[in-house]
Amino acid sequence: MVTSFFSRFWRTIGELYNSKGASVLRYRGRDGKVHYINTSDDPEGGSGSAQIPVVEVEGAEPEQELAPNTFYKFGEVDSLDLTLGEAEEGVLNIYAYSFTASSSFDASTSTYLPEGVVLNGDFAIEEGQTCEISIQDGRAAFMVWDAPESPSAPAEPVVDG
Repeated sequence: MVTSFFSRFWRTIGELYNSKGASVLRYRGRDGKVHYINTSDDPEGGSGSAQIPVVEVEGAEPEQELAPNTFYKFGEVDSLDLTLGEAEEGVLNIYAYSFTASSSFDASTSTYLPEGVVLNGDFAIEEGQTCEISIQDGRAAFMVWDAPESPSAPAEPVVDG
């Protein structure tokens, strides 16, 4: 029975329940404390889903403090001067952004990570390619893809063999 499968699943990782109409996952973290994930954009309840705000930033060498749980969309850049904003208490803090490499961007000398952040993997990007970076607990993961040939064509991820 589907209901019983999901009931067992949520009991395994936590408890999914409704609070004033909002779906909330309650679980015990590795730190032993009880944590909550509210999937509603209304803290008082109601229907909705978690939403991440998007901030568009212009300039070839922008300086930006990244707020947690906000996505920053940079255009074509030569380098980035980034710092991490203060983490929010009691929630998972993810710092995320994307940028497109300009003709002056050089992955070996251009800055693209906040100080102290460790990159997961070998980073390579060419002019015109777009990179999306996600940072959690001081570690960064990334994906690079080519620009689509036409505005309506989907971008193809770059996969190194």
